Amino acid sequence: MVHFSIFGLLATLVARAGFNGQRGWWAVLIVSLFGMTDEWHQSFTPGRAVEIADWVADTLGAITAVGLYIYWRWYRVWLEKPLGGRVSQCKS
Repeated sequence: MVHFSIFGLLATLVARAGFNGQRGWWAVLIVSLFGMTDEWHQSFTPGRAVEIADWVADTLGAITAVGLYIYWRWYRVWLEKPLGGRVSQCKS
C-alpha cells in the first residue's frame, strides 16, 4: 500500500510538471521506470531484496493517480486550487 501511494503521488507530480492531458501516460512510464531502477538499486543494499510485487504496486499506483488526474476534472481542479485562498505575488 505504501508503494502504491507514494509512487501515485510521484506520478501526479510528474504529470503536473508538464505531462498533462494525453501525454500524462508518459508520467506513468517515467515513474514505472524509476520504480524499476529503485528495485534494482535495492539489490546492492545489504538487508534489502528485489521485490517484483513492489514494482507492480509502484506502477499500479502511477496508473491510478495519472488516470484520476487526466479523466476526473474535479480532482485536477482540486489539486490545482491554491492553498489558503489568495496567492501573494512575489516582487523582484
